[in-house]
Amino acid sequence: MPNGSGSFAKLAQRSRWFGAIIASVVTGCSSVGSTTCDDYAKLGLFDRSGKIMDALKEHKLGQLSVNLNTKVEEAVDSYCGGPFDPKGNDHARQNGSQPIDKGVAWDDLGL
Repeated sequence: MPNGSGSFAKLAQRSRWFGAIIASVVTGCSSVGSTTCDDYAKLGLFDRSGKIMDALKEHKLGQLSVNLNTKVEEAVDSYCGGPFDPKGNDHARQNGSQPIDKGVAWDDLGL
């Protein structure tokens, strides 16, 4: 792997979160509580990132923190059987009918 690939990955991740921030501001926030793993898997990358940000906001956590966004996304992916297709139209491989919120140990996020 070329030496600069780590920098590219970090830049891509920051760009993804920036896009999710813009999408969240433009479309408004919706309740995450009813979003199931199946619903989440069907969303595209930016919409999934927006759901993660909405969940952080609902739990009164720093929705603009890249670290928290990454931890929650990893927890939801693990719980729902991700990672999922960036374009969406995927399916949960486990816990399909369960809310994504159940997949995160909110008290264990290292705060």
